[in-house]
Amino acid sequence: MKVKGSAVRSTSEFVKKYYTNGYTDWFNSLDEKTKEIIQNNSVSKWYPINEGLTHPTQKIIELFYNNDTKGAYETGKFSADIGLNGIYKFFIKMGSPNFIISKSASVFGTYYKDAIMTVISKTSTSVILDISNFSEYHILIEQRVIGWIEKALELSGCKNIKTNIVKSICTDDNSTELFITWE
Repeated sequence: MKVKGSAVRSTSEFVKKYYTNGYTDWFNSLDEKTKEIIQNNSVSKWYPINEGLTHPTQKIIELFYNNDTKGAYETGKFSADIGLNGIYKFFIKMGSPNFIISKSASVFGTYYKDAIMTVISKTSTSVILDISNFSEYHILIEQRVIGWIEKALELSGCKNIKTNIVKSICTDDNSTELFITWE
């Protein structure tokens, strides 16, 4: 499984912004292949998901979150915040939550190579998403995706966003299903 360089970059940018004094410790805790990916990152290239995303996110939660997966969730939110900038910010502000979710589902595979996100059903205040065809899926990736989606909805003006993991590849289901509600 591969991940786009822009997701890799947002991880190191997250540490630089929120844990400036701990950046060197975080970077030094990474394995050599991950260090090389971070140092030579190109936002348009594809990288192995474990070395490019899972491993550095694991180190974030170990060093800064006492092994709480909330750290992965927070990196996902940060990724949405910086990724949905510029012209995208206009579309986020002007689009309905369902438009945002539909677009997010359609571009999901541009961040996670070969992965598929499908909108199963939607109402004006909820959506059910299915994530499939995702090898090397990990709870930290799941939390990053949830953080990203929730931040995108928040940027579009939604309040009281809640996500329920109905099923998960992490627990040996064939896909991950997320039920997301908002006001």
